[in-house]
Amino acid sequence: MRRNFALALFLGSLLVAGCRVPSSSQAPGGGATNGPGATPVPTPPPAPTASLTVVDPGGGAGPFALADLEQLVVTVAAEHVTPGSHRVRVDVMSPGGKLYAQLPASLQASDTGHGTATATLQVRGSVIESYQDSGTWQFAANVDDTPLAAASVDLTE
Repeated sequence: MRRNFALALFLGSLLVAGCRVPSSSQAPGGGATNGPGATPVPTPPPAPTASLTVVDPGGGAGPFALADLEQLVVTVAAEHVTPGSHRVRVDVMSPGGKLYAQLPASLQASDTGHGTATATLQVRGSVIESYQDSGTWQFAANVDDTPLAAASVDLTE
């Protein structure tokens, strides 16, 4: 009987020791977690984003009549990009879905990660005007070869 009691006491103490809950400043392996004196885990920076606007030279939004349109002004405004110079490419797709042009631009991001780039698409005197290529034109902005924004504009006859 004494032997059974001693064995039960020993097994009970093992059970209690195995169920001990670690404090908030100590992980089960003994390392620091989120308690006092713990090293904070750095938060990753936000992913780059951008907006894309397509307007006429006066700043008006579409739809645009081909007969009245000299050119389109394409603006890419990026946020959360690394400070410094970045390559911008705006892919212009015709209403038929074919790549019509790739407009290059340069973006200089400030220390806050914001920057703007502008490009123009000539309409008057171009194939667009010659063939009266009306319909919805698609624009896609790429910053450092990463697609970040898209927009469309309607050209009417």
